[in-house]
Amino acid sequence: MTTMRSNSQKPVPGRTVRLGLAMATVLGAGALAVAAAGVAVAPQAGAGTNGSTLYVGSETPDTVTSFPLPTAGGNVKPAIDVTSNGKLQPEALAFDASGDLWSANTGTITEYTPAQLASSGKKTPAVTVTAAPLDGMAFTAAGDLWVTSFTMNTLTEYKSTELKSGGTPAVQITSDLKTPPSLKGPNEVAVDPAGNLWVSNSEGHTIVEFKPTQLTASGDPVPAVTISAKGKSLTFPIGLAFDASGDLWVVNEGVAVEEFTPNQLTSSGDPTPAVTIDNVGNTQTIAFDDSGDAWVSAFDQQDVFEYTPAQLATGGTVAPAETITGATTGFVHARGLTVKAPPTVTSVSPATGTPKGGTTVTVHGTGFTSATTVAFGTAAATTVKVVSPFTLSAVAPAGKGTVTVTVSTFAGTSATTSADVFTYVSTGYDLVGADGGVFVFDAPHQTGGFYGSLPGIHVVPNKPVVGMVPTTTDQGYFLVAADGGVFAFGTAPFLGSLPGLKVTPAAPITGIVAADTDKGYFLVGQDGGVFAFGTVPFLGSLPGQHVSVDNIIGIASTPSGNGYWLVASDGTVYGFGTAQKIGTAKGTSSPVSAIAGTPTGGGYWITTQNGTVYPFGNAKTFGTLPAIHVTPAHPVIGIVHTAGTGGYWMLGSDGGIFAFGDATFYGSLPGLTVRVTDIVAAVPN
Repeated sequence: MTTMRSNSQKPVPGRTVRLGLAMATVLGAGALAVAAAGVAVAPQAGAGTNGSTLYVGSETPDTVTSFPLPTAGGNVKPAIDVTSNGKLQPEALAFDASGDLWSANTGTITEYTPAQLASSGKKTPAVTVTAAPLDGMAFTAAGDLWVTSFTMNTLTEYKSTELKSGGTPAVQITSDLKTPPSLKGPNEVAVDPAGNLWVSNSEGHTIVEFKPTQLTASGDPVPAVTISAKGKSLTFPIGLAFDASGDLWVVNEGVAVEEFTPNQLTSSGDPTPAVTIDNVGNTQTIAFDDSGDAWVSAFDQQDVFEYTPAQLATGGTVAPAETITGATTGFVHARGLTVKAPPTVTSVSPATGTPKGGTTVTVHGTGFTSATTVAFGTAAATTVKVVSPFTLSAVAPAGKGTVTVTVSTFAGTSATTSADVFTYVSTGYDLVGADGGVFVFDAPHQTGGFYGSLPGIHVVPNKPVVGMVPTTTDQGYFLVAADGGVFAFGTAPFLGSLPGLKVTPAAPITGIVAADTDKGYFLVGQDGGVFAFGTVPFLGSLPGQHVSVDNIIGIASTPSGNGYWLVASDGTVYGFGTAQKIGTAKGTSSPVSAIAGTPTGGGYWITTQNGTVYPFGNAKTFGTLPAIHVTPAHPVIGIVHTAGTGGYWMLGSDGGIFAFGDATFYGSLPGLTVRVTDIVAAVPN
């Protein structure tokens, strides 16, 4: 559907235009290439191939044993065995943001560096902190460590600085003042997706939640939520772990492994577990790997069991998918468990944002730490705030098109999936007239898109402006005149022009296109002569092939700049480099007026002056003016695709805008009662 509505025209303040002269080399008939400085591009994030490693703490003989996952189970040889002359009595294990492994022991907290964990043998802890007998431990998003003491009925916090210095704890939560006490035999501790702390009260037969605001000072706060026993559940809760969906899994010693959903954890009560896995033996602790498998330590059986997501979904009496047998692998009385796993991304919200950057995106997944970094494609997020191991917020950098959001920690980089896709969506469009005047139409509450115009800096081009192209991040644009003069605004790098080289084209220039990497741009003449500036490669021209025409009206490039298409007013398409000719629009009743390549370079749209659109390759049709019985008041002279491939705008020479697919109408010159007939191009802003 085509819509027209009024919008306010942006003012046109003066901006400095960058003009310059660069050395050129003639590459072929009608072509010039201009050298430009290289552009540094951040390396692409990894593909999440690091894998998970399971660490098992054994009370006898006081070791930590690691097993790369997946494992065949049974009599599997451990990768590493680390001991420390009795100082390593691992009741609980946890990694900090740097990849150091911390162990809660009988009377101490000890730290082992990645270098110490790289080989087997006796190791002196990097840090030893004297403490009460400890049972559980977990790091918060801020990098602070919380530990529980079953015998002392305490929940204690150590700031990261206190851990490194072996100092005294910052906060201690006790249970001396209330009946019944909020902590009674606290065993394990876990952080939920919202950053709240959960504690298993083994002797109190409850699991309790404390909000971060309750834990800023020592004392005896009333838990925000208390989940009580019902039937056989929570008879002696020990191990706690949240999965990627925010479900809390509780190891009920000697009875079962029980699941409570997020909805069951919002208020106090005694809900029936959503899933129960029965007859798992004298189990103690639980941890999840990056595949969603649960690993459970069985103290008396001296085994570690694996349960797959399918088994966790159904519950009941199920045989473990795998069993690591302690008797044949070196550990006895397995207690503490943790998994070193690359992070995962399960969702990003919102999944779209402005090309200028600045959109705050909530990322859900697993394995986030206080030292987590986030990348949108190859560009780093400008700000990252970790809420919990399962939730973070990241401010998107400037970008273009569709990218993947990857998360990196000491354990690796998240694998890319359909869940981590983020699309930079244009929030408006700019129109340019033959005099170089620029008109900006923005989405509500958006600012930007205007980076200058020729009238704004009192420049009159020698020849009419005929084309416009944006930079990769849409934070600038190039204008080109019929004599090959190029005018760069915003972040657009000026890389040369024909007048600057004292070159007069054999035929008027009719268009400009840039590679998405901003490494250069191509100009095309009415005779099919191509002029390459920057580091984009010259790939050929029609005069160079001895093809004589005088009706080339547009050019489109592949994203890499390694190919381009030329289109003539009769619909003939000429392909060069990797831009293979896919089809033509010859025989149209209306003259062809523009061509636009798809974001992937796998196709193109051709439009005619009456608003008919012809898609080729992976380009799709989202509508045409004849199909909706609209006759444009003035010829359609351009087509601009949206950030993805879900829509496009068509542009009339009077500044009329026609939006199709996911393209949003933000206004037009006729809608503002601005009467012109010399609009020549449009770009998304």
